[in-house]
Amino acid sequence: MLALSEKIDNLFAIQHGLFYVVLGVTILMNVVSFLMFYFDSQKPVNSTSKANTQALTLYTFLLGGLGTLLSILIFKYQTKRNYFIIISICSIIINAVLLGLIF
Repeated sequence: MLALSEKIDNLFAIQHGLFYVVLGVTILMNVVSFLMFYFDSQKPVNSTSKANTQALTLYTFLLGGLGTLLSILIFKYQTKRNYFIIISICSIIINAVLLGLIF
């Protein structure tokens, strides 16, 4: 039977590993969100193949707020710019609070 200190060490090891998994997923979602906005900003304004606003909003909320905000500022993304800036900031705050509660 494991001693109490070994059980606590195992619990912290699991939590530490989970932290890196969540951090990796967060980084991946931010990169995907950044690239989605980059490719969408490179398309002509009147193009019918522009990304769906709902898809961009979804990726912004799914841990991609920082990537969205950076891409808006770097690539000067113009469509509903204020909307995406507000959504990005709210997403960053909500995700930070949720991740803080988990860890």
